[in-house]
Amino acid sequence: MSGFWKSWPCLRATVVGGGTAGLAAAGLLSRLGARVFVTDKARLSARAISGLREHEDGGHTPRALSADLLVLSPGVPPGNWLVQRARHTGIPVMGELELAWRNISGTVVAITGTNGKSTVTGMVARMLNVPASGNVGLPLSALAPGHGAFAVECSSFQLAQSDAFKPRVAVILNIDVDHLDWHPDLDDYRSSKARIFANQTGEDHLVLNADDPLVRAFARKARSRVHLFSLQKRADACLSGNDLVIQGKRLMRRDELRVVGLHNVANALAAGLAARLAGVPFDRIRKVLSEFEGLPHRVQFVRELRRVRFYDDSKGTNPHAVVAALSGFDPVGLESPTRTGQAFSLPKSNGARVILIMGGLDKGVDFKPMREVIKDKVKAIVAIGACREKVRETFSDLVEVVISDDMGSAVSAAFRMAGPGDVVLLSPACASFDMYMNYGERGEDFQDAVRKL
Repeated sequence: MSGFWKSWPCLRATVVGGGTAGLAAAGLLSRLGARVFVTDKARLSARAISGLREHEDGGHTPRALSADLLVLSPGVPPGNWLVQRARHTGIPVMGELELAWRNISGTVVAITGTNGKSTVTGMVARMLNVPASGNVGLPLSALAPGHGAFAVECSSFQLAQSDAFKPRVAVILNIDVDHLDWHPDLDDYRSSKARIFANQTGEDHLVLNADDPLVRAFARKARSRVHLFSLQKRADACLSGNDLVIQGKRLMRRDELRVVGLHNVANALAAGLAARLAGVPFDRIRKVLSEFEGLPHRVQFVRELRRVRFYDDSKGTNPHAVVAALSGFDPVGLESPTRTGQAFSLPKSNGARVILIMGGLDKGVDFKPMREVIKDKVKAIVAIGACREKVRETFSDLVEVVISDDMGSAVSAAFRMAGPGDVVLLSPACASFDMYMNYGERGEDFQDAVRKL
C-alpha cells in the first residue's frame, strides 16, 4: 500500500454521491481514521443514512467543501460545481477507484471496454478465486485496505477520475460509442478507457483486442508489454478452427464453453490470457471456462412458453451490445444459451425470428448502426421508455414497431407477435434510469412479466 495517508494526519473527507460505491468509499475513509461527510443531490435511503455520521442530501451545499479531500462516486461528472470549486480552491479530488487503489497491494487485473467487461471480470475473478469488484460486484473500496489478488471492472467514469491507478494486468475488450451523455465525444470516451494503462511500465501487461482497430491502436502508446487476443488471426490468445488457443497451447474446444456466441469466445480468450499473465494455471482457466454459465441480465434464458423463448439482456445498454446479442441468434438455426448453458436449435426459417424489446433513457448515441442487424435478425420491435419515439423513427421503415408504456404491456405485445420458434429478447440499447433504479431492476421486471404470461 502507498503511504498516502501519512500526509493526512487529521483528514476530513467529503464523499460526493451516496450510492453503493460512495458508501464503500465512506466506509474505507472511516477505517483509515478520517472524519467523513457524504453529500448527494438525491435523497439518501434510510439504510444509507443509518451508517453515516455526517451527511446531506437533496442537493449539495458549500458545507461539502470544508474538507481536505473530495472523493467522487463514479457517476459524478467533472462539470459538477463542487468538483470545479474544489479544484479552484486547491482541495485534492479523486475517484472512488483511485482511493481504493492507493490502499491495496498485490496483483490487480483490471478490465474495461464498452461491452463484455462484466462477463470477463466475472471469469477472471473465478480464475483468481476472488470476488469480482469495481464497476461490478463489490466496489473496490469495500476490499481495502487489503493485500492479495483483485479482479476489477473499470468503467470510463472511474478511469476518467483515476490518477495513479496502475494494474499489473490491464485488459481493453472493445471500444464503441457510449455514454455521450457524460463524455463530450468519442475521443474523450476513448481517452478515459486508455487511462487503464497510462501508468503501466515494462513490468506490467496490457491485453488488447486485435480485431478492434480503436483498441489495437493503443499498442503504439503503451509502455507495458502488449498481448493480443483475436477471433480472426493468430495472436497470443486466438480461435484456431474450433479450438481456443492461449500462448500457443490448446486450451479447450469452443463447444466446451457453457456460454455461446462469438463475442463470448472473445471474452473467454481475453479472460484466459489475462489470468495466465497473472499466474493462473491452464487447468484452472479451463475448469472455470467450462463451468461459467454467464451473468444475470446478459442474454439470460428466462423461460419457454408455447415454443417461444424469452431472454433477458437488460445489461445491453448501448447499440454495440444489442448487435452482439442479436448476432448470437441465427434466423436459420437459432442458437443461444439456455438456463443450463446448453445450446438449442429451432426449426429452419427464411425469416427473422426475434421480437426485440428496446428503449429507455437515451444516452445520446446513434441507433442507425443497428439497422443492418435489425433488418437481418428482427421480426418486430416493441419500443419502451423515454426514447421510444426515437426507436420508431429509426426502424419503422425496416420492421413493425409498436409502442408500449410499461414492461408488462411490452412483454404481452411481444408474445402476441411471436410464433412457434421465435424469441422475445429484451436488449434495450439504452440506460434504465427513466423507469428503473438500474438495469438489474429492469431485467427483474421483464422476467416477472414473462413468468406471469
